[in-house]
Amino acid sequence: NLEARGNDFKGFPKVQVSLKKGEQVQNIGTVEAVQWFGPYKVGQVQLDEGPKQLVFSYLNDLCEENVGDRNLWLKAIQFFEVLPKEDRYAPRAYIEYPPQRHQAYQADLVIVRTSDDQGVVHSDLYIDGLPQKIYTGTPNGKGRMLYPLILRNLTPGMHKLFVRVQDPAGNIGESEEIVFQVLAEAPAQKLPYARAIHLLNRLGYGPDPDEIITLLTQGETAWLNARLDQPFDNPSDQAIWDHVMLLFIDDSGEYNVIHRVLRHMLMTRNPVRARFVLWIENHFSTWIKKTESAPKWLEHLSFARLGVAPFYDLLMNSSKSPAMLFYLDQQTSVAKQLNENYAREIMELHTLGVHGGYKQADVTSLAVLLNGWTVADESNKQGRGFPLEKRFHFDPRLNDGTAQTVFGIHFEKTVPAKRFDRIRVALEMLVAHPSTAYFIAKKFVQHYVSSPADEALVSEMAHIFMETGGDMKKMFHALVQHPKFWNGEPRVTTPLEFCTRVLRAGRFHEGWIVGECLSNTATQIFDHSTPDGYPEGNEDYVNSNTMLQKWRFVKKAEWALIDQIPWEWRSVPKSGDLTEWKQKVIDSIAIRVTGFPLTEASNQSALELVETAIKSNEAYAALLAQLPEFHLR
Repeated sequence: NLEARGNDFKGFPKVQVSLKKGEQVQNIGTVEAVQWFGPYKVGQVQLDEGPKQLVFSYLNDLCEENVGDRNLWLKAIQFFEVLPKEDRYAPRAYIEYPPQRHQAYQADLVIVRTSDDQGVVHSDLYIDGLPQKIYTGTPNGKGRMLYPLILRNLTPGMHKLFVRVQDPAGNIGESEEIVFQVLAEAPAQKLPYARAIHLLNRLGYGPDPDEIITLLTQGETAWLNARLDQPFDNPSDQAIWDHVMLLFIDDSGEYNVIHRVLRHMLMTRNPVRARFVLWIENHFSTWIKKTESAPKWLEHLSFARLGVAPFYDLLMNSSKSPAMLFYLDQQTSVAKQLNENYAREIMELHTLGVHGGYKQADVTSLAVLLNGWTVADESNKQGRGFPLEKRFHFDPRLNDGTAQTVFGIHFEKTVPAKRFDRIRVALEMLVAHPSTAYFIAKKFVQHYVSSPADEALVSEMAHIFMETGGDMKKMFHALVQHPKFWNGEPRVTTPLEFCTRVLRAGRFHEGWIVGECLSNTATQIFDHSTPDGYPEGNEDYVNSNTMLQKWRFVKKAEWALIDQIPWEWRSVPKSGDLTEWKQKVIDSIAIRVTGFPLTEASNQSALELVETAIKSNEAYAALLAQLPEFHLR
């Protein structure tokens, strides 16, 4: 099987797959890679013993400069054994979560790993011997399956569950039986499932299927370590970056730059890293309409490569960003002709904060030190004279090297060769200052826990910042170990958080509808005109236009919501009492997107909304997403 996708600028490319042994080539087959991913069946081949080379090729004969191209993104080539005799072996199912004697409240999940030589074509969850008719599967019939564990109709006490699977030949396999307890009241401490939902809502973009499976099966510490430590060039993200670069080829337009980032955010297997990168870019905010799209793209890539890095590295990355320097007019600041914009924002917005204790004289002195810290228009990598690219450049001849005092630290007059180091030391001094620790800790808590930020928690995070030299990974670890992280009140989702959570829940990657919602709510990424970045308060995202645009979004993203409903539950029953069906549909969407069933008041409203939608032939899934719980994290 081949999983690939072609673009449609100049028609879809034909792909040939073959095996090579020495000089002998054995053709397997040829298929046309159309707009959507396969899998496409290429053909069958008889394999003899010995090493071979897999050859994958396509003819790109319709490339015309400035007109279009035929491109291809390859996801996988898979070999499946074709058994020559009757399949007599039953499939296997292993329940990876929950463990035996597990406690559950309100909702939970069942995670099952299946295996079979021919794949699994049918599966279902059984509770107390009764099938739940939650038929689920995986794209290739193997791997992990996810079942919502809806507890509404289960009495408090002990229950049993197992999973039954079936292969194409009709062989049936069953997992071991798991005994679990349904609690009558909320426990004093969050259970593993509730903790997982909280972590994913606060650190990522909600409980999407891949992340909730990984978190519950690996454990919190291993999951967080993997998310914080994963390098930029990991194979999964590199494949996604290759994919988005094919979709949005030209970086000379802001639409392409923005939608590269949005598409990656919807597809990445590391939403924690992606969220942090956008948060730190909002902290070091630049406006794409002034910076222009190509420098902004390079700035985003530089932050994406750093990931969850020490704060000094992040500040230095921003300080060398042509987008930042051009945005704040630093290229116009030279000896005896100061422009203090960038120096002021370093202190006010990037490090110390507006109440950090600096004075106007400090701003002026830092601006003098920064003279010559500028942007140069240079030839691109191909060596062509046009178009020129903006690059960071330090020219000590534009810096007079005079003695300056910044925030009590005296810098002696110096020769040109040492003027770069004076700036580096000044930035190190600002990062090491207690005011910077407090300012960054407060913004960190505001984003990941609560707004307004809890002052006691901010003080503890500031202490970690000072103690570790601004190690952001250690701040994450300290945060998730703090009781106030777990007890924080729900946050109102920003349009970006709301849209991303809905689409990732359904593995729906159409970023254009996210971009449209962000534009209509004036919250488009990289499009905040002032250098203070988008605000973090709940009150900033509770207004009539934001709510209206979210509702319009879910109507366009209805299939991402419908996908949260098991296939057999999607059609309205033709007869009988619809109450049970409506409740199952509501619970399924709510649990998959938000992690939990709706509150009693919202649930009653949801039942009425579904009834109204059925009578008026409206999209009930989109109506449900208008309820309050979908707008909280």
